[in-house]
Amino acid sequence: MEVRKGALGMRLEMRPPAGSRLPVSSGSSSPDLQDRVRAYLDDAGSRLHDLGRRIEVLTLLVRGADAIPVDGGAVYLSGARPKLEEARVRAAQPFPLGTPVPSVLATVGQVLDRPPFGANPGQVRGLSFSAVTPLERQVVETGEGLAAEGEQLFGLIGKLLQVENGLRQAVVETLGEAADVRRRALGIPRPPVPKI
Repeated sequence: MEVRKGALGMRLEMRPPAGSRLPVSSGSSSPDLQDRVRAYLDDAGSRLHDLGRRIEVLTLLVRGADAIPVDGGAVYLSGARPKLEEARVRAAQPFPLGTPVPSVLATVGQVLDRPPFGANPGQVRGLSFSAVTPLERQVVETGEGLAAEGEQLFGLIGKLLQVENGLRQAVVETLGEAADVRRRALGIPRPPVPKI
């Protein structure tokens, strides 16, 4: 996995998550196919919602760290602590977010409540930014994975449209052949093709 600079400070190169392909079997019946598509859409919606909450938590923590002035006075943490509490609430509702959110929140809380002895505001600010790095990495990695999955789906849509056109053409040709067979069986002449 390659790390490069990006919008949030770093960018991780990743492959699409395993199992992200739309689970369609060539032998699937129409109801089974619909169930598979619905299950995929439900799963994708849940993952997008989870990522959105993680982004909100990350944003609050970054804003809290940014609120720590480099040359602050005795109350230099007064702007960071409310953001941490907001992040804790957002991470807990409607259900607790998983790894690494709990450990990131705990680390940020420890930095703000018990900063290293003798640390100045600038150092505490730096430690606060460093504490959110695991969540930042996860957000970037997950976002890029979903983007790759979206590109994969876009390509799949084109293939599905080709299949649909093929099926429609096959149905038209089959119905035409069936109509010819019925006309011949009944002795009905085939209607002339209109001239254009």
